[in-house]
Amino acid sequence: MPNHHAQSRAQPSMYQGNCRTQRGYATDATYATTMRGSGFPGQKLATDLVYQLGFSVTPLVQRVPSRREAMVLRGLQESLTTHYAEETHRGHLERIWELVFSDESGRAPPFERYSSAWCAFGFQQRDPSADIRGGGELSLDFMLYLLNNHRPLVERILRAHRRRAAQRGPYANYPFACAAIGITRKLAEVFRIVQPHRGATDEYEVALKPFWQCVHSKTTFMELACAMFSLLDHKWDAAEASYMDFNRIMGETVTALVDNLERLPLGITPSGESLG
Repeated sequence: MPNHHAQSRAQPSMYQGNCRTQRGYATDATYATTMRGSGFPGQKLATDLVYQLGFSVTPLVQRVPSRREAMVLRGLQESLTTHYAEETHRGHLERIWELVFSDESGRAPPFERYSSAWCAFGFQQRDPSADIRGGGELSLDFMLYLLNNHRPLVERILRAHRRRAAQRGPYANYPFACAAIGITRKLAEVFRIVQPHRGATDEYEVALKPFWQCVHSKTTFMELACAMFSLLDHKWDAAEASYMDFNRIMGETVTALVDNLERLPLGITPSGESLG
């Protein structure tokens, strides 16, 4: 059995905390250029999502997912319901460790499978796999996508975490990693590939929605998840929320996201390229 109580010397370079306290939308080239020119992609994305996309000049069509979208949804469902397996997913954790805990020279401390450093990044236990159950393999994929493709957004969110902790104390933040897992799960519920508090469902096959284009590919789903993370952080600041408000703010974020998705103009989808 691994020694869960071994002392960890690894110190996160991006995030400070401990186990006790951490319980792109683009329609055309012009918009894509605007996104690339913003201070960081996630902030403008969240701002646009909340304030600028609350209307549509084109009547939206309620429809079932296309064959391609249904295929993507099945793949997301399979990934979400794939539980952590050491031989398959340890490499995911090693890469997350490297991306999160590297110093300015790019060097990370030796990987520790069980460590309080995981709590500093927002897992609730020294064993991160214990928290992954709700989001499965898909939540690990999302964390890696976010860390690899939206580093400025991650750094902005972690700076906000440090600012809140300095101004309002250790309970002024939400746990970063658990938020990523929760976002993955909530989006899966929005797209009807799992039921709340239950398992997989095929309801998506007959569900009528105007925003199935957001699952045109796994990448568009990941970009939407990044947008939701930025929106969550925006709403957290606006509410001056604390740790105990996590579920409430997550729920409000989902509601705001779906409300805006249901009114997005036709052709608007998350785009990794436009946010590059």
